Order: sequence, then C-alpha cells, then structure tokens
Amino acid sequence: MVQEAGFELKIKAMEFSSGLNAGYAGDFNAYLIGWSGRSDPDGNMWQMLHTGGAFNYGKFSSPSMDALLDDARKVSGVDERRALYRRVWDEQRTALPLVYLWIQRNVVGMRRNVDGFVQVPDGLLRVTGVRMLP
Repeated sequence: MVQEAGFELKIKAMEFSSGLNAGYAGDFNAYLIGWSGRSDPDGNMWQMLHTGGAFNYGKFSSPSMDALLDDARKVSGVDERRALYRRVWDEQRTALPLVYLWIQRNVVGMRRNVDGFVQVPDGLLRVTGVRMLP
C-alpha cells in the first residue's frame, strides 16, 4: 500500500530500550511508541511538544508553542489552563509534530469486595487506598 502512495517502508522492530535510544538520538524517519498519558495535560504536552521536552523525539521547536506550554504551567485556574491548552492543541493540529493513531480503552474488572479503587484517565493502575472487604 505504501508503494502505491509513492514511498518505501522498512520496519525496524526493536526491543524497548533500544527503541528509546533510537528515539532520543533521532535515528528514525517515523517513530511509533505507546504512551499511557498523564491525568494532567502538562505531563503529556510539555514533555512531547516543548523544545526542551524529554519525549520530544522529533525535535519539534516552536517559540509560540513553548510560550503557551510555559504559560500553562504558571496558572492554576481551570478556565485559564483550558484556554491555553486549547491554543496548544490548535497549534499542534496545524504543525503536526505528532500524529495520534489511537487511544487505548482501559477496562478494569474486579471482585465486588474490592473497595477504594479509583480509575484515572491515564489508565495506569494505582492501588493506594484499595482494600478487600470481608
């Protein structure tokens, strides 16, 4: 299918730490990695879209994006943060430094006597405060 689109594709499957090293080194044309996400947008967007972000594998750099992300870190009001992150997403969708392919659906099942479990949007399981009822 890619040949029909006019380009050649070579997939290089790697174990995770080697893949991360290749990502950090920029040794790729396209890089696919999973991400659980974080419940606060700063833990996702700053790391991936800021010039200095640790997970900015493609070395995306935009002074306006950096300013928006830095400003969002300085405010605590939900409406202010929402407005800034809306502008971040508008710029992200224009520049497309990242392409999101899917979002994982997290389904958790447990016995009825499990109490205190709270599922958070990032999908990571946190068992602090969880207990078994008699």
